[in-house]
Amino acid sequence: MRFSDEAWQQNAALREAIHRLPFNTELAAGTLSRERFRFYIVQDAIYLGQYARVLALAAAKAPEITTLQAFANSSLGAVAVEQALHGRYLQEFGVNPALVMAAEPTPDCLAYTSFLLLDLLGRRAGDHPRGGRREPVPRLDRHLCRSAFRRGGRPGHRRRRWGRRGNNIAHPCGDAGRLPPLGAVRMAVLGRRLAATRLAGIGVGPETEDRGMATSGKIAVITGAGSGIGRATAQALLEAGWNVVLAGRRRDMLEETAALAGVMPPRILAVPTDIRDPAQIAALFDAVKTTYGRIDLLFNNAGISTRGIPFEELTYEQWTDVVAVNLTGSFLCAQHAFRMMKAQDPQGGRIINNGSVSARVPRRNSTPYVSTKHALTGLTRSLSLDGREYNIACGQIDIGNAATTRNEDTARGRLQASGRVEAEARIDVSDVAKGVLYMAELPPEANVLFMTVMANKMPYVGRG
Repeated sequence: MRFSDEAWQQNAALREAIHRLPFNTELAAGTLSRERFRFYIVQDAIYLGQYARVLALAAAKAPEITTLQAFANSSLGAVAVEQALHGRYLQEFGVNPALVMAAEPTPDCLAYTSFLLLDLLGRRAGDHPRGGRREPVPRLDRHLCRSAFRRGGRPGHRRRRWGRRGNNIAHPCGDAGRLPPLGAVRMAVLGRRLAATRLAGIGVGPETEDRGMATSGKIAVITGAGSGIGRATAQALLEAGWNVVLAGRRRDMLEETAALAGVMPPRILAVPTDIRDPAQIAALFDAVKTTYGRIDLLFNNAGISTRGIPFEELTYEQWTDVVAVNLTGSFLCAQHAFRMMKAQDPQGGRIINNGSVSARVPRRNSTPYVSTKHALTGLTRSLSLDGREYNIACGQIDIGNAATTRNEDTARGRLQASGRVEAEARIDVSDVAKGVLYMAELPPEANVLFMTVMANKMPYVGRG
């Protein structure tokens, strides 16, 4: 059992207790007042701005580059998604940025992040500085010059005030100055990015080389990027100089993909996304727009199957789940990408759908998967036609027997049309990634409408 699964089970009782809280029960029942929800989203926006700083500071203090990358990527990805979600809610419920900036955080809002920050700084609530007056270590917003960040005051004015008393209470300029710079990690404060001059004011300096890569390199979004074909394609695109947004259901797998790539944000951005959920898809593309401002490639790669269930035994839920991911999710991702590509300047981009050889020839006992992959071919053709006048190209890569953990049974034996179970040849997943990279790097006036990459000896031609 994975650590995250075990932790989830251990906290099951706490999770249920949270679900029973009055706020949550009223929200689920539709009886929560509008004012209470407005108050909640304002406090949550304040909390997230503070938590972003905690993650960024944790990255700066990380002893190893892989740990630094994990914290930095989590900070950038989580903030981008949450900003997009909260921005939508704030606007819908009539909360303007000035209201958020003027709002006072509640003690509950400050407690958790204050504890984390003090721990990162090596202090504890109630600690006293050496010498001077016995003032307790201040809470999180004082460590981070809250009035300078949130009310337009001069950065460091709290530092000078405490300095007159001769103590050594932690402050942003002093503590951040002793930390390695965060480089390309751009800290977000309540929905805004700090300018480079303000980052410099707290000892966090941008690295121009990585920042340039994010603005000049092309931007790719890959769904199902936590493993297999998605992970290999992300690696290939990164090596070719692309900036890559990793989308997938499991944050830990996305972060593993990012760590294996060995690059830092903003070259890579992990955005946990379940493409069954339209709201999460919208948040994904909001994050892309917020972070990079454009999109050049969408690789619609995420997909699931029922794997070997006879047609007459399929349930409605199994059918709709495959349709939701393979077809509806791909449609929604393509629609968001299409809108961005049409509106951006320069106009255009490319969408590549993972169709599978099952988009051409079925396997036995795979009706939901085969049906959705055939439908994806229709989506590819339609997008290729509709995107033509906007310089949006769309192609499809049909993959046969890539060697991933998902199809390890293929090497052991799969049911054939004849009824026999036989092992099949597979190909290295990197060969598939090369095909995607070739399609992605074609000039705008060229397109591969359909490409088949398959194991040469697999039973595809003549299958059945």
